[in-house]
Amino acid sequence: MRVLLLLAALLFGLPSFAASRCDVNVPTQTVDLAQVSIAYQSIGRASDPALLLVMGLGGQLIHWPDEVVVALCQQGFRVIRYDNRDVGLSTWRQAPASANLTFEVLRYKLGLPVAAPYTLTDMADDALGLMDALQVRQFHVLGASMGGMIAQHLAAMAPQRVESLTLIMTSSGAEGLPARMRHWCSCCRGAARLIVRWRWNSRRICLRHWAARMCRMIARHCCIRRRCPMTVRSTPKA
Repeated sequence: MRVLLLLAALLFGLPSFAASRCDVNVPTQTVDLAQVSIAYQSIGRASDPALLLVMGLGGQLIHWPDEVVVALCQQGFRVIRYDNRDVGLSTWRQAPASANLTFEVLRYKLGLPVAAPYTLTDMADDALGLMDALQVRQFHVLGASMGGMIAQHLAAMAPQRVESLTLIMTSSGAEGLPARMRHWCSCCRGAARLIVRWRWNSRRICLRHWAARMCRMIARHCCIRRRCPMTVRSTPKA
């Protein structure tokens, strides 16, 4: 009877144990690398196989849906998500170089070399530095959008450490791939007009919220100005 009661307690206690093990409300921590301090969260047991999530342009670690993180953790992974340099809570340990986005776009249109304060390889090296600091030798990688480009560089830099590579809505930049959506810019402009119109009509109830969002957008734009030339210059070709 005691054995049956013990087994029942273990059986009914497993869901609550899994829920506590996969709690996404863990503290955000930082590791200091040569140029930047990287903010990250680690969800799951340290003994579980590690899965590194690499977010795209301007995306923070919190942009990985919690439901997805919990599901991956419950599959037996230690999920590690982090803020890339120039994003979120990750900070520079030294003053970052500036970039003139308009000038660099003009050079790109003319077929001239594009200068960038840092490259995708530098960002992949940040990811490796994070995993080194966490003493994780081998790990799986999941990258979305520009994060997929970083993930490709990461796999090329340390193939013996990357056990699997999953890429979402990204590209290698190889010749012959489908072109970008032709009307993407016009769609963005139309969406922006709709947002501005809605904001103006609702200005009395959301002015504070709108101002706070604009401040964040301006700060993010300053970071993206440094990063856009980098994506052009160092897109993986293989």
